Amino acid sequence: GVLYVWASSLAEEQDPALIGNWTNPEDKLELQSNGDATESSGMFESWHTVGTDIYFEDEEYIYKFRYSLVDDILFLAPYDDDELSENDCIAYLQGLDGESTSYFNDRIEEAESNGKFPDWCKP
Repeated sequence: GVLYVWASSLAEEQDPALIGNWTNPEDKLELQSNGDATESSGMFESWHTVGTDIYFEDEEYIYKFRYSLVDDILFLAPYDDDELSENDCIAYLQGLDGESTSYFNDRIEEAESNGKFPDWCKP
């Protein structure tokens, strides 16, 4: 029993690099160290990571995304029936700067021109 609890605690964790506020012109996401999550649409309540995947949960559903953190940009692409939906990839900037459309677009264009987009992100 103790081994199972220990192994499951290793499987689900919060990537410390993701803790904080993430924004884009349409959305604000707050990821807390205790696993709580607040998203501007109120879609989910908690989060955890397993490898390169991040899971968001509400009372009824678990939403699975692939994620990559590149500098100050969080890239997320949802899974649809275990298939990565690369065309639905979205990005957030760390902090509140992403709320500005011009700053967000400039930062994303800079990342794209520097080759810093994940190969699975095709927005």
